[in-house]
Parts: sequence; structure tokens; C-alpha cells
Amino acid sequence: MVRQASPFLALFLSGLAALIYQTAWGRMLHRVFGVSDLAIATVLATFFLGLGLGSALGGRWGSRNERPARLYAALEIAIGAWALLSILLIPNVHGLYASFGSDQSFTVLTALRFTLALLILLPPTLLMGATLPVLIAAVSRRGIDWGGRATGLYATNTLGAVAGAGLTGLLLVPRFGARMSIV
Repeated sequence: MVRQASPFLALFLSGLAALIYQTAWGRMLHRVFGVSDLAIATVLATFFLGLGLGSALGGRWGSRNERPARLYAALEIAIGAWALLSILLIPNVHGLYASFGSDQSFTVLTALRFTLALLILLPPTLLMGATLPVLIAAVSRRGIDWGGRATGLYATNTLGAVAGAGLTGLLLVPRFGARMSIV
């Protein structure tokens, strides 16, 4: 019973963490862009790109890997490590684009800020996108009907994401700030 429940718990917590990161990164990038709409658009665009690419790669990685459950654990550890690294990287985006000078247009500076943020956030979002396909590969190797299980895993991951969004917006960021929410 515990062995069958562990993939669901893992994906619930993965979804929870992903939305904590997404919300906190949006708040941190607000300071970089100066406005929240550009920050949120950057985070969402990066998440969609990373999740899509990661899903395509994760399907390949999971089917080719002899131990997809271990690969899943490694992906989650790498995501967490990169999230911690982002606490140091994101505040430095301002200094990097400011070094290009104030003679640049708003469009050029926005494109530069977007590119720098994309370079920071794409690696963890790509890994996030790979987690579900890799875990489905691990579960399907146990001889379990993967179609029904995949639907349940996806739904559980989505519920975790909903919980993460609510927890972050209502409790974590207001009480602890964006950086501590990531920690």
C-alpha cells in the first residue's frame, strides 16, 4: 500500500514545490522588471517552455533509464538545488542588465532582463517537466496499468500545485517573503 501511494505523495509535493517556486520567482523578478506583469509573464513563459521541453525529454529519459525512480529522485534534488541557487542569481540580474547602460531603450532592457531570467529559470522548469513522465515510467514498469495511473498521478500533481499556489500566496510570501518561501 505504501509503495503504491509513494508516487502520488511525491508528485503532490512536487506540484506544491513547483508553485511555491513559481510564485516566489514572480515576486523576486518584480524587483528586476519593476512591474509585476512583465515578471509574471516571464515566469509563466519560462514555465510553459520548460515544462513542455522537460516533458518531451522526460519521456525519453524514463523509457531509456534502468532505474527511473532513482532518476526521478535525482531530478527533484536538482530542482531543489537550482531553486536555492536562484535565490542568489535572481537579485544579480539587475546588476547585469544595468551594466549595459541607461542609454538602452526600454524594449532592449526588457528583452535583456527576460533573457537573463529565462537562463536562470529554464533549467529547473525543464527538470520539473521531466518529473511526471519519468515517474510514470517507473510506475509502469511495476506492471500497473499506466493509463489510469498516469491520470491519477497528473491529477495529484495538479492538486499539489493548487495547494502550493494557495499556501504561497496566502501564507508563505506574506509571512516569510519570497526567498524564505523558496527555502
